[in-house]
Amino acid sequence: MSASSLAWLGRRLAKPKARVQIPAGALFKISLLIFHMRKIEFEGILYIWLSWNDVLKDIEVLSGKIKQISEKIDKIVGVLRWGSLIAVLLSDKLRINRVYSVGCRHYTGIDERERFEIYQPLPSSFKSDCALIVDDVSDTGKTLSQLKEYIRKKSKKVLTATLHVKSHTSFIPDLYARKFEGRVWICYPWSRYEFEEKFSSKYGRKTFKKVFLS
Repeated sequence: MSASSLAWLGRRLAKPKARVQIPAGALFKISLLIFHMRKIEFEGILYIWLSWNDVLKDIEVLSGKIKQISEKIDKIVGVLRWGSLIAVLLSDKLRINRVYSVGCRHYTGIDERERFEIYQPLPSSFKSDCALIVDDVSDTGKTLSQLKEYIRKKSKKVLTATLHVKSHTSFIPDLYARKFEGRVWICYPWSRYEFEEKFSSKYGRKTFKKVFLS
């Protein structure tokens, strides 16, 4: 929803006895901007919809934990794509201006073992006394584990932090804001459209609208 649409909605709601009919899709987008966490269970999976409010609260929690550690972090490394967003938010909160991004992926070729590729490396000049690797969530844990080994060659000390951790992960970061138990899919406000496509490709758009927009 555009800024002009939100402004229009605000003017309408301000009018006494105004009757406003908001399409379900638009109301859902507004909820991601304004309201708080929603939990919806479907087919044995708990879908947790986070708003920007929830994200910023967890940034507060995570930054508070980072401030309590004895190590002095001089550089933050965000994991593309969404770890870089978390890195920037933490940078703003912690006043750490040296922020970098690293891009990596896991893939499997025909008749091959899974491989780990860094497609956007850190600059060759990168050096740090204490680097903090940041991602949005530790899901399987593979990415953080292998990135830590990569950055160890460039930093005297390496710490890891994520906004969230899933209970089944193989890698628990040094710092995190919140842990989710069981079969959980975290729906972040920055990947809403990607999630909609994945869910709809499996269950259909009608099911998506019925489960999440009704």
